[in-house]
Amino acid sequence: MKKFKLSIILPCYNEENNILASFKVVLRSLKTSKIKNFEIIFVDDGSTDKSKQKIINIIKNFKNKFLIKKKFLSKNLGLGGAFRIGVQKSTGTHAIFIPTDNSHPTKGLSEIFTSFENKKRNQILISYVKNKNARSLIRRIISNTYTIILNIIFLNKVKYFNGLNIYPLKILKANLNKTNGFAFQTEIILMALKKRTKYYSVGTTISERQKGATRAFKLENIFRVFGSIAKLIYRYYVK
Repeated sequence: MKKFKLSIILPCYNEENNILASFKVVLRSLKTSKIKNFEIIFVDDGSTDKSKQKIINIIKNFKNKFLIKKKFLSKNLGLGGAFRIGVQKSTGTHAIFIPTDNSHPTKGLSEIFTSFENKKRNQILISYVKNKNARSLIRRIISNTYTIILNIIFLNKVKYFNGLNIYPLKILKANLNKTNGFAFQTEIILMALKKRTKYYSVGTTISERQKGATRAFKLENIFRVFGSIAKLIYRYYVK
């Protein structure tokens, strides 16, 4: 059995004001959780701001302390596409997606990291939000409705599909997302559960991003998510 190693995938798209703070929160959380064997993988998803330079500076300043990789995409694929590229560069036993929008505090990440159970290393750790009131009412309504509909369609009881989840890399690669959009983790989880993969749930604390607005609830992205779910239904039940 390989020694546990966590691949932390940090997709980035125009997050020049948040990426450094997000990176430092990850480092503090790893230290608090006493996780020493890890790699950090930045995937810039075709940013048009100074995100790439921020990543270069981070690597320059920390390359002698931690294993940090980078991949700069020439065009914007979408969050799911950037994550998929990060998985392909991963060498760990497990992987987690963490957004670079600085919306997950040290406390929240530490709750996830410290809840990982080695005896359940072949299961997916699926996190859910404990402090739901940290987000706006409309976002909570959309998120809850999304979760309820998916559980009805796919006959599951997953608490949350879009959290920060720790995947065994073997399971992740066997169920790697095809969608490039925001529904990528929904696809991964549901396709893995179809194969009777086990999971356990862990509550985590979040905070709203401090700078900039989320792109997840833009109308075009919502339509893309519905399109991804329609394709997923076909793959799950027909193909």
